[in-house]
Amino acid sequence: MLLSFFVALACTAVATFAQDAEHNPNKCSVNADESAIATAEKHFQANRAPSSSLQAREAHKEAALNVYWHVVRLNETEAGGDTNPLFINSSIDIMNYHFKDAGIRWNLVNVSRTTNEVWFRNASGNSTAEFEMKQALKKGGKADLNVYSVDNTYETAFGWATFPYEYPLNPEWMDGVVVRHTTLPGDLEGKHRGKTLLHEAGHWCGLYHVFMNSCDEPGDYVDDTPPQEAQYECIVPRSSCVKGQWDPLYNIMDYTSDYCQSQFTLGQNQRMREQLKMYRDIDM
Repeated sequence: MLLSFFVALACTAVATFAQDAEHNPNKCSVNADESAIATAEKHFQANRAPSSSLQAREAHKEAALNVYWHVVRLNETEAGGDTNPLFINSSIDIMNYHFKDAGIRWNLVNVSRTTNEVWFRNASGNSTAEFEMKQALKKGGKADLNVYSVDNTYETAFGWATFPYEYPLNPEWMDGVVVRHTTLPGDLEGKHRGKTLLHEAGHWCGLYHVFMNSCDEPGDYVDDTPPQEAQYECIVPRSSCVKGQWDPLYNIMDYTSDYCQSQFTLGQNQRMREQLKMYRDIDM
């Protein structure tokens, strides 16, 4: 059944990555193909365990996931992308704090440092530079997170990631997260708190943007994230879709600033556990 699903999905479309500079000036460049998502979700919903079974069967059992971090730099300076180990460790600490309620613990097992100007400047999504970089540096398997810190992801976006269902569809080396090195905590601009990596890791664990499909069903396929338009600023609560129902300000899978992004919902935590178990064979 699983093989036939992946063959069918490969014949539709795999996730694509696009940047909407007008509406997404500072965040994520993941924009998955709707038909591919619909096919993946049909398979996921048909094969997931009932919620009651998950809750009864150690729903919060902790899983330790390895992280391979690849520093791709222009030179051995911070401005040139040679990220301070303290910033990398802080990033892992931030991830562990926010993923703990999902039962996910991230273990940094290796940091590589590669000087390559082409990869550093040009590793945008689906580019030759990205393919060459990942083929050369990728470590581990589908249960291991590879993080690539570079300079030029997209012209105005800060990162992107692959989804769990894509792993059998793409070459194995494509799996992982790419972030701009200036988004890490301790960046030279002083405005980032490491939430870009947090957001992209959410995608890698199976979450979509909370504003996916805008005000229309099925939204982001999580029951406790209300329909909403994308939000870019930490402002007073608004009601963008349902009158009298306030949009959440603090969800990590929105487009608000690092200062706002601080929460996964219970439904998002459960979805991540189920996605990791089904597509990455992680015992949750």
